[in-house]
Amino acid sequence: MSIKSFKTFLTEDRWYEDQWIEDNLKQLKKDEGFSEKAYQIKIKDPKTGKDKLDKITIGYGANLEDSATQSIMKSIGLNAQDYMSGDKALSQNEAELLLRQQQAQAISDVYAATPKNKNSPLSVLADKDMPNEVRNVTTNLMYQLGRPRFDKFKLFKQNIIDKDFNTAAEELGRGVKPGTQSGLMIQTPARTKRHQSMLRSINNPNL
Repeated sequence: MSIKSFKTFLTEDRWYEDQWIEDNLKQLKKDEGFSEKAYQIKIKDPKTGKDKLDKITIGYGANLEDSATQSIMKSIGLNAQDYMSGDKALSQNEAELLLRQQQAQAISDVYAATPKNKNSPLSVLADKDMPNEVRNVTTNLMYQLGRPRFDKFKLFKQNIIDKDFNTAAEELGRGVKPGTQSGLMIQTPARTKRHQSMLRSINNPNL
């Protein structure tokens, strides 16, 4: 048995409320911030602890160097190369359209990346008993990391599938080596701690 297609998930399994998608969109805007022109910032390299230049981004954190971003921009009539130098501005409306397209891709990627198990291939997004906090966190993480990096958080994904949300929260902050912090916690501590708090609040509503 294979997981249902994302198209089926969206068109036939209308179990979910659109509100969580809008809530997630608002949070992505807050987390990413907006820039009409391309820019690079310095971030901490988790391996060396030294500063390094991050990806070239525009709008709401859209990575201009990423082939998937480039394809999405092309689909809405934009050429990523035109913005690389930082001279050309992206309008608010164009950025909003790009954000929604990328959010849709992130949702699709989470859906595909988190089947429950081989015998019951139910994505965490399509599980009717899955709290919206989980949908928001996983979609936000996928938007931030992309599928290859998201898939490296294997224990986190399994904890989410098993509905062990407290342990999933811990996994977001753990580095590969015992006693170390994850790259997420080093590079985006406020965002990661918020994700942890959202997951912990599911079983501990008073937190």
